[in-house]
Formats: sequence, structure tokens, C-alpha cells
Amino acid sequence: MSRKMSLVTTTINNGSFLESFKNAIFIEKIADNVDLIIIPDKKTPGSIFQICRELGTAGISVYCPMIEEQDSFLNKLGKIKNIIPYNSDNRRNIGFLMALEKGCDILLSIDDDNIPSKNAPFFKEHLLVGESLAMEAVNSEDGWFNICELLEVDPPTTYPRGFPYHSRHKTPKLSFEKEEGIIHVNAGLWYGHPDIDAISCMYSPASVKAFKSRSVLLGKNTWSPINTQNTAIAREAISAYYFLRMNYPLMGIPIDRDGDIFSGYFVQACAKHLGYQIRFGSPL
Repeated sequence: MSRKMSLVTTTINNGSFLESFKNAIFIEKIADNVDLIIIPDKKTPGSIFQICRELGTAGISVYCPMIEEQDSFLNKLGKIKNIIPYNSDNRRNIGFLMALEKGCDILLSIDDDNIPSKNAPFFKEHLLVGESLAMEAVNSEDGWFNICELLEVDPPTTYPRGFPYHSRHKTPKLSFEKEEGIIHVNAGLWYGHPDIDAISCMYSPASVKAFKSRSVLLGKNTWSPINTQNTAIAREAISAYYFLRMNYPLMGIPIDRDGDIFSGYFVQACAKHLGYQIRFGSPL
């Protein structure tokens, strides 16, 4: 049986970005393997429902629940509704839970400004999740690998959002050795504006020119941030990928725009502990 993938996003836009995913699904001929779960919020234009209906008519499996349907879904799960606020990208948690209930094998999380590259397969690269692969794994002397090194970036010294400041602007010794294992997280990278933090954007805006065409696994003792943009995870890992709500206090400090980074490190820790692999690189 072919594995099923659920693409999940939340949006306050009109949904026009979904056209590119429809095209990718048809080009890759995987309409039977992919469904879309679109979570609108209170600010989302009503036009998104029409766009989703048109996708359904075209042969794409898509579910776009109204706010009332979302609340009804959450109510049957107990008091979880209290920790999933409106008007927040945290709403994607509802889509994650719906994907889990629908029986997906792979969860693919995107932002509504992520557009698949036309230069290479998109969904088929993420369908590597769950497969056993033998490929290069990177190991860093200090335990940290800058995934932006897989990209041609201007300026060249750029770090992804969530990369610890204490390990930036260093040149740890890297080694590459082939490893084999089952992929449980596949973190795709980006063209154009990379996912860097606001402070970095202020003092050194960056632009990705190209991918160096080299995806890697993370070594057992090597880490890098994982976000919710263009990231696919195995079904078994969904419960470890919970997206913290913004401004949630952690040791007295409100987390803002880092809820996905926390979830990325947590799912990474769980996957590593259980012996699964984490892949960075394609698709962009």
C-alpha cells in the first residue's frame, strides 16, 4: 500500500498559494497519496473556501474546516482548545491532530508563503520519510551544523533561525561518513529569503541563490534547528512535534516566533534517542 501524506498549513490569506501545490501534485502524479488540510483563522478571507472547493473539483483531496468545525473537533479532545489560541500560527496544531486522526503516514507542514520549486520533485522528496536510506551524515566537532552551508547564500555567513548564538561564527571541524537508517524527519530548505531570525535580518539580510545539491543526515551528536516550513515527519513523531503557542512563558521569558523551533528540537531529540534519522536539504 502506498504511503499517505497530509499537507497541513494555517493561513489568513486567500489561499491562492495552493495553486502551486495542486500543480506539483498533478505533475508528480500523486493525487492518490496526498491530501491537504487547510486551517483558516478568524482573519482568513471567505474566498479560501471557494478555492478549496475548486481544488476538490479538480481531483485534489482537501479539507478546510470552518472555525466552528475546528472548535467541535477540539472539544472532543478535552481541554486542549484552551491552549490553541485564535489569530495565531499555533492553529496548525489542529491540522496536525486532524492528520493524525485521518491516518496519515507522513505529516508535511508548510507556511502559506512556501511555494514548491519547479526545478525538482517536491512531494516525492518528502515521501522519503519512512524509508531506510544510506547517505552521508555530517558530524560536527562542537555538536552544531549550520544547514545554510548546504546553500549558496549572500552573504555567505548566514545562520538559520533557532541556531544558538553561542555557536555562530565558529569553524568546527566537520566530518562526513555514510550512515544508514529510517528517515523520520525531512527538513527542506529554501530559495530566496531563508528562515533566519529577525535580529539577523536587521543587521545582515540574506538571500539564497542556489542549492548545492547535497542533502545530508545529521550525525547522532550533531544538531541544527528544525522549523514548520517545508518539513515532513513520520506519523510516529507527530505527538512530539507539538507547536508551542507564541508568548507562552518559559522560565519567565515569553517565547515569540520560536514555538516551532522548540518543537523541532524536541522531535529531533526523540528521533535521535530512538535511532531514527533526520535529513536536511531537498526539496526546496
